[in-house]
Amino acid sequence: MAPERWTGGAGGVPVDGRSDPYALGCVLMELVTGTHPFTARDMYESLGQHLQAAPPAPSSLRPGLPAALDPLVLDLLAKDPRHRPANAREVSARPAAIARDRQPEESVGATPAQRGVPAPPPYPPTVPGTLLESADDPVRALLRRRLTQLVEDAPAPSTPSR
Repeated sequence: MAPERWTGGAGGVPVDGRSDPYALGCVLMELVTGTHPFTARDMYESLGQHLQAAPPAPSSLRPGLPAALDPLVLDLLAKDPRHRPANAREVSARPAAIARDRQPEESVGATPAQRGVPAPPPYPPTVPGTLLESADDPVRALLRRRLTQLVEDAPAPSTPSR
C-alpha cells in the first residue's frame, strides 16, 4: 500500500490515483526479483518501511537484470506520489524503451536472428515462488505474452479516454 494511503494524506500529500503506480512498483519488484520491495517481520515494520525506507534497486537483488530497469521500479516506488510517473501511458512506454536501449542502435527494429545473436528470453527466468513459476496457469500465460510484447517493443493498443 502506498505511503500516502497509510497516513491518510497527512502533511498535504495527495491521496489519489497515483497510489496505483506505487502498487504496480511493488508487484513489478516481486515479478522481476522474486522478493518484496521491503522485508518486514510484521505489519508494523512493513508500515515503517513503506513510509521511510528506500527500496533496493532490483538489479541489486537479482544479478543479470538490466540496471536500466532500476529507475522505472524506483520511480514507481517513490514515497511522494508527485515523484511517480504521471500516468499509465508513461509507465507502459518505459519497458519497451529499456528493451530498445539494450540493443545496438543500428539493430533497433531487427529481430535477434537478423542481428545474428540468440534471442534473450521474453521474460525474466523463472524464480521459485514467483508469478512465472508455473506455465499451465492462464494468468501466467497471459503475463508471459504481455511481457514478450513489451520486450519486443510491441505495445498493446491504447484506447483514447472518453
